[in-house]
Amino acid sequence: MANILLVDDSEITIAIMEAVLREAGHQVDSAGTLAEGMAKLGNGTGHDLVLLDVMLPDGNGLDSIPRIRALPGRPEIIVITSQGDPEGATAAIQEGVWDYIEKGTPADRLAQTITRALEYRASKAGRGPARIVREGIVGDSPQIRASLELLAVAASSEANVLIMGETGTGKELFARALHKSSKRGGGPFVVVDCAALPRDVADSILFGHVKGAFTSADRSHEGLIAKANGGTLFLDELGELPLSLQKAFLRVLQEGTYRQVGGSNELKSDFRVVAATNRDINALVEQNAFRSDLLYRLNVFNLQIPALRLRQGDIRTLTQYFLDLFVAKYELEEKDVARDLLEALEAYPWPGNVRELMNTVEKAAIQARYETKLFAKHLPVHIRQHHARARLHHPQTEPRPEASPEPGPEQLAGAAAAPARESGAPPADLPTWREVRDNAVQQAARGYFPALMKSVRGDMKRASELSGMSVPNLYASLRKHKVTAKKLVYGE
Repeated sequence: MANILLVDDSEITIAIMEAVLREAGHQVDSAGTLAEGMAKLGNGTGHDLVLLDVMLPDGNGLDSIPRIRALPGRPEIIVITSQGDPEGATAAIQEGVWDYIEKGTPADRLAQTITRALEYRASKAGRGPARIVREGIVGDSPQIRASLELLAVAASSEANVLIMGETGTGKELFARALHKSSKRGGGPFVVVDCAALPRDVADSILFGHVKGAFTSADRSHEGLIAKANGGTLFLDELGELPLSLQKAFLRVLQEGTYRQVGGSNELKSDFRVVAATNRDINALVEQNAFRSDLLYRLNVFNLQIPALRLRQGDIRTLTQYFLDLFVAKYELEEKDVARDLLEALEAYPWPGNVRELMNTVEKAAIQARYETKLFAKHLPVHIRQHHARARLHHPQTEPRPEASPEPGPEQLAGAAAAPARESGAPPADLPTWREVRDNAVQQAARGYFPALMKSVRGDMKRASELSGMSVPNLYASLRKHKVTAKKLVYGE
């Protein structure tokens, strides 16, 4: 049977659950706090399943889900709570839990849920690790590991895949890795840059044309769809695909055949579609700028690539990887990386994501051509400035609980003046007004949210009504400002 960890601060719940689970033949361990639960999980290889409460003495159980899922053993998680909340259930499912159920659920339904979760875990173990060709994908953060696991699932099928992510996150790298890891890995990988397709000849580029199809067609031309036969067709910047081509491309996906421009014969090409976009494709559908039926065809499997700011644990690994790459490329001396450079890189939000980090490391390596160590001094000025400003923004005191969520002019003025007095920095190094304002709002929020949740004794719906925030946004704010269960109920 299974090893199950029960994390709940209710002694009654623990007693009942332990009796039920042990009667079913499972080995059960219990913990009354998140800290105790994480300690008992250890490296995560000793437990198959975690039954997790939400409101615990030292925090919100939902916040611990990414840490549990990041453990090497990857135990399944079932959230059990006395506060049934649809928004909380949505958040939990998005984090990858097996199920989200309320305390008091009939024992047979709970037993069925546990059985299915354990059957699923057993089936995964029986399949063994999937073969993944990473194709230059660097990093081992929980976020990147989760994306690679989804990639492995997608690679095992023939389903079309839509890859979504911000500019510079490496969508094409993931597309190539998906292709190489699939049974089509030995076939062609054909890239279609939808943003660069000339509108007047786009159909010819995709479908090809026969000789004489138009004035300059002095010979027949095989299109990209034909070239992708037996392999993968990668539609980059999908949101830029012209509407005029979307209907024709949909027909290719539905029928499996196409016609060249000027041709009458139905031709076949056996290919898989992997598409990528950094745009909100659903918003484009609502604006009638993208066909919903084509989106349904392409989005059979969805793969989200995390932004670099969400996978900070990979920045050091990526920095060293790119440094080694450029040292070899430019035949430079071997170089070490100083701590101040890494601190500056980890403090920066990376709007350009991995691509921007790569370009930054390349410039730093070239600038330090004859030096053996990279320092923050070798980084672009805007990254060093951001790091300097971030160091000025550590509040010295906690705001009082009665602080208002919107700071007044005096608060903002004080927040602006304090960094300059404490650091002794010249006026040119002062943070921007927006940064000062945001910092003041952050300080006020740290007092506001505990006071809000104390006043409603943890009732999320009531807190939503009082604050004017949606429940999902309220959950996000509570996690962001680390409002624990004690603060929620007692305001401690």
